[in-house]
Amino acid sequence: MAGSPVAVAALPRILSENIMANKRGQIVIPTPLINAAAAGANANDYGAWGLPHGARIVGLGLLPNAAATAHDTNYSVITVSAGGTAIAAVDTDTAGTGSLVAGTPVSVALSGTGTDLELAEDEVITVAKTYAGTGLAVSFAGVLVKYELLV
Repeated sequence: MAGSPVAVAALPRILSENIMANKRGQIVIPTPLINAAAAGANANDYGAWGLPHGARIVGLGLLPNAAATAHDTNYSVITVSAGGTAIAAVDTDTAGTGSLVAGTPVSVALSGTGTDLELAEDEVITVAKTYAGTGLAVSFAGVLVKYELLV
């Protein structure tokens, strides 16, 4: 049955059933505007939270698709917010996350707690890039969001 139209058509239902059974999942939010931002520019990306139920964020990661060398004066800050509240940030200075390696995911510590990490089904996650000094160009394939369903 592999490759048949019936099997392909059933895939979304099977994935949905698996997420509902395990009460956890993950989604990647693309960040094209941050990728296009120059070193000395701010950028905001918005990702739609497309789950049928509310969810609690339990982990975050950045997926760099280009290398960036850490600098103490000229660096970028990537901030992830849920429902308008900042829940994590990554600094590309030597005291923060440091240098980025293309293709090597960066684990991001959650700074939000409790209900800050809970999203209703109609809330969004935003990703913003700000900078210090002259900034640092960064490029990410996206932000990996791990979650548990609130059902």
